[in-house]
Amino acid sequence: MHSLFNKIFSALSRELQKLSEEDYENIASGKARLEINVINKGGRKKYKPKEESDLNHILQQLNSFKSREEGAQFLDSNCKTKKELTSLAKLIDIPVQKSDKVQLLKEKIIESTIGFRIRSAAIQNLSQKNGKSNNGINSD
Repeated sequence: MHSLFNKIFSALSRELQKLSEEDYENIASGKARLEINVINKGGRKKYKPKEESDLNHILQQLNSFKSREEGAQFLDSNCKTKKELTSLAKLIDIPVQKSDKVQLLKEKIIESTIGFRIRSAAIQNLSQKNGKSNNGINSD
């Protein structure tokens, strides 16, 4: 049994060494969590649908990114199936059609979260630069 644990901890250690410093910091601060999946060699791992709490965590993370590219990378690594993307889209009230492709779902999710925030900030900056107050009347 001791030998078995050594092999398991060695495998775990190899996988942990693949993480970046940022990954370690995110795990330690609670911004990310560590998951262990057992995958049979030569086989595929069984699909386990994400629970709503997982999807809410993904949504929180998405809302923290400052660029669409960061969000896209995050989605690529955290929502790997069309089913997961569809569930996430429905959670944030994005209309989804059965014919939507994975890439389109990712784009819709990014635009509804990060893209919305970026556009809103740009509009607010433009309004301030044009001398408009909050009620839309020129301050001249």
